[in-house]
Amino acid sequence: MEPADATALDHPLRLLTCLATAICIPLNIAATILSLHNQGNRWGRRHATAYPFIFVPLAITVTSALLSLQYIKKHGKIPRAFHFIVLDLAAIFGYIGTLIPCWALEIREFSAGGFGLLTGYVTAPMILSM
Repeated sequence: MEPADATALDHPLRLLTCLATAICIPLNIAATILSLHNQGNRWGRRHATAYPFIFVPLAITVTSALLSLQYIKKHGKIPRAFHFIVLDLAAIFGYIGTLIPCWALEIREFSAGGFGLLTGYVTAPMILSM
């Protein structure tokens, strides 16, 4: 039997993950639009940036959080199933795989000061969700 503290801590953290995702989505849309609109023309225009790929780990995280909250509500304990672990690990690797290009490539491509701040605001909820 699990202690009651483990369930009490997991529930608010999963809710915080959903809130961080809700904050990240509009900021990510704005960053994507600005990145596509104001990109450098050294080698021609790009048709994609790194920001749309952020939606993949966000979707995985929200799915994992909602399934976990549903499991906690139904069974009253923290899920320890293999598919929850796989979803969480896929989200972590997805976040790392999208954060590095956002920080390394996008800020250098569009080097305005406000864009770096927007990228920071986009990536802060992602780090919180990891």
